[in-house]
Amino acid sequence: MIFCDTHCDYLYNYKKRKEQSSIKLYKKSDLAVQVFAIFLPPNVKNPILKTTLQVLRYKALFFRKNLFIKDLEYATNPSLNTAKKHRIYPILALEGMKPTNYSLSILKALYSAGIKSVSLTWNEDNKFAGGALSYGELKHMGKKALDYISTKQMCLDVSHLNEKSFYQALDYYKGPVMASHSCCSSINDHKRNLSDAQVKMILDRNGFIGINFYPDFLIGKGRDASSKDIANHVDHVCQIGGINNVGFGSDFSGINKTPVDMQNCTTFYKAAQRLAQMNYNEDEIKKICYSNFYDFIIQFI
Repeated sequence: MIFCDTHCDYLYNYKKRKEQSSIKLYKKSDLAVQVFAIFLPPNVKNPILKTTLQVLRYKALFFRKNLFIKDLEYATNPSLNTAKKHRIYPILALEGMKPTNYSLSILKALYSAGIKSVSLTWNEDNKFAGGALSYGELKHMGKKALDYISTKQMCLDVSHLNEKSFYQALDYYKGPVMASHSCCSSINDHKRNLSDAQVKMILDRNGFIGINFYPDFLIGKGRDASSKDIANHVDHVCQIGGINNVGFGSDFSGINKTPVDMQNCTTFYKAAQRLAQMNYNEDEIKKICYSNFYDFIIQFI
């Protein structure tokens, strides 16, 4: 089985959390697609320089021709992507607007660098929208950013928007939408998680939801999560009608705690095993593990 992971913070934390994702671990993994986020916390200094370094770090991945490849079809075709010829297709994403120093001009430059999806905020309230831990709303600058995202046929990532900005953004923006690394608030009530109404709205737009592996989101702060909890959130989205729209958005290298049995990017198969134990058939598991995201992202490639 191969896997798509729709969010990681390797570019930002490649040294600090290399036990979760690293070149060494990617070589051992069954990943076919990895989304690499450009991320900076709101209080960081010299954001443009640090953003540039992350872009260069991403571009350097392609020099590792024994691991990363520029052919999405090859990466996600099991008949080609054998154990001896395993390759990973990397995708560049923008997590929040701090890496642009809250500038539309830098957003446009990052589009030229290859970003395929954009989130308007991290957890903070900024010039564009309100993040999950704020009460802000979609702003004029946010609408201008959404206009640009739409014209360039990029994807809007809603994972970090608060509910107010979420509904305002989806009302304004008519293009493709995903929540790259979120969980379900019906299972665990957390401000970073999606309500059933939000899940349904994403599904109605034929969007995509990648389930986050962070235990605080999966089952609550201070508790130990496992692959079973990841499968439970996947199952909840499927019960709402998302069997064709859900997958995995690990948030590896961006989380300070992992599920006890899924501690790095080589362990996605354990979530697939849990789904099999929950009576998901082979075709359904393949959809969740990789083909749902492939079908979604192919429109941007």
